[in-house]
Amino acid sequence: LRDAYLKALDDHIHAINRIALGFGFDHHRLDTHESVGPALAYLLARRNVHIKRSRAG
Repeated sequence: LRDAYLKALDDHIHAINRIALGFGFDHHRLDTHESVGPALAYLLARRNVHIKRSRAG
């Protein structure tokens, strides 16, 4: 039962990720017991790289 649940959860998360990326949105899973600071820093850094690349090209 646990394996089936984990497979269904993984499939669902992948589907959400594909849909978000299809709309040009970021999708990043967070552990609600951890600080959001590192995740936000990562997303902002990634977005800055994307912006710099689009301006350069």
